[in-house]
Amino acid sequence: MRGTARRRVSFPNGRGQLLAGRLDLPEEGAPWAHAVLAHCFTCTKDLKALYHMGGALAGAGVGALRVDFAGLGESEGDFAETGLAANAEDVVSAGRYLEDEGRAPSLLVGHSLGGAAALLAARRLPSVRAVAVIATSADAGRLRESIIDSRASAGRGNRIPVKVGPRHFELDPTFFEEMERTDVAGAARDLGLPLLVIHSADDRLVPVADGEALFQSAGHPKGFVSLTGVDHLLSEAADATRVGGLIAAWARLHVPD
Repeated sequence: MRGTARRRVSFPNGRGQLLAGRLDLPEEGAPWAHAVLAHCFTCTKDLKALYHMGGALAGAGVGALRVDFAGLGESEGDFAETGLAANAEDVVSAGRYLEDEGRAPSLLVGHSLGGAAALLAARRLPSVRAVAVIATSADAGRLRESIIDSRASAGRGNRIPVKVGPRHFELDPTFFEEMERTDVAGAARDLGLPLLVIHSADDRLVPVADGEALFQSAGHPKGFVSLTGVDHLLSEAADATRVGGLIAAWARLHVPD
């Protein structure tokens, strides 16, 4: 396995906001493929799991662009005014940035809600040949009930205060309305590309049944990897590194050099 060289990058999304990213590349030799990595709800590109997955992909010869969605991490924008469609648009913008750099992405990787964004974005990037999703819900509307403590009454500016773990946000009601009408399983069904579903049987936030539903919805070729002893955020570095290696090995079967 090769070492990893990491670079800061930035590029505009379709709404004119500047997005921040990290490009993980093999220290030696040219990548045989490039990927966009989409993070989970309210997370960032620097989530430990994505950091280690990006390193594992780069070590296996895949250039990996981790990107902060608008309003999160180092990217411009107001997260409260975004939604799943905006996240998908940011994935597309990341892919087009790679295209402009001569690194057109052939693989999309999404973690949790980032997996839904990857599924929605894939068909808008002609160079993409395969998609991998990790701990992704088949029903974005149902996921809403898991990622917030409650739907409190609207606060200032009609925004809804929510709590995700230790973090507090105020989100526009349209954020939830969009979640409820997004057909993630349908996006998997209509993907028309190889799909790898990775899910832990010990995920307490998104049940493994969601991963099974995505797998059942998708057409062939497809794969399912069931993890054990792994939490939703892939908090252990070894787990995230192993998942990155699994994705790289699977991509070798479906992505041309």
